[in-house]
This record gives sequence, C-alpha cells and structure tokens, in this order.
Amino acid sequence: YGRQLRSKINDATSSRLDMDTTVLELGNRIILRLDVKELPFANKPAWQLETKDTWVRRGATNFKADPEMIRSGFAHENAQWLI
Repeated sequence: YGRQLRSKINDATSSRLDMDTTVLELGNRIILRLDVKELPFANKPAWQLETKDTWVRRGATNFKADPEMIRSGFAHENAQWLI
C-alpha cells in the first residue's frame, strides 16, 4: 500500500516528493505512516495539480497561500512550502 499511496500522491503533485513509509500496528489496526521530506528550495513550492493550491507551514499551522505570499516566499530561502 505504501508504494501505491506514494505513486498517487506524486501523480497529483507538481513536484516529486521524497517520502518514507512505516507500517505500525496499534491494537487491532494497521496504520501506514508517511513522512514527507522537505523539498529543496529550488523545487518549492509544490502544489496539487488538480486545484493548483499551495499551502504554507508556519509552526504547527498550515494555511492556503495567496499569490502575493507565494511571490514573496521565493525571496526567503527558509520558507516552508507544502501541498
């Protein structure tokens, strides 16, 4: 399932994402954990192809970026961009 999920995510995003998968068992449930590594600055931002949505991560919060925020984000190499 991990390979299938990685493939679906990468088919739906503008950049190929580097992900690690871990299978966990909690009680009677199997959980697939995906850890997505931060993209190199040159590959940011990544967006969902269908909607072109770009999300910004600040601390523990994600929010949808507006066009001005995206333009100004490229001026700061330490911006954390998400899909």
